[in-house]
Amino acid sequence: MEPIGKNEIIQVPIELIDAIFLRPDEADEPGILFLLKDGGTVLSVLGSDAECDTMWTTIEEALPNSDFVRYHSVMFRAESLESVEQRKTPQLGDCIYFGLRNRRKFARSYDNLTELNQDLEEVTAILSTLQDIRASTRASETKQ
Repeated sequence: MEPIGKNEIIQVPIELIDAIFLRPDEADEPGILFLLKDGGTVLSVLGSDAECDTMWTTIEEALPNSDFVRYHSVMFRAESLESVEQRKTPQLGDCIYFGLRNRRKFARSYDNLTELNQDLEEVTAILSTLQDIRASTRASETKQ
């Protein structure tokens, strides 16, 4: 089991990670999101833009190159992005885009639209839950 990064907050076993996102614009704070293989769980690491860039560099250095492929601001497991990596640009029919900051995008292959729509709903729900948790945490900190 090879952990990711030197900071305790990002000690995530590599085999559990499906994709890593740098500062997705859906999040209300800068951060790094890890999509894990256990059914869509998200582990979020927050920090300033500079802190996130430093963590991202550390994560990239720790990842085995044979297993992960960088596509703009997302690191994917190689097998899920193989066709995109070979072409360098995704094509309609095998990828879906999610907008990231600075118009950067990431892509993932899908066999059918049903699977794609399920994932979109799941990711949207997860991000919404994360924002709710952050909002309630901020509210309780303000009261104290």
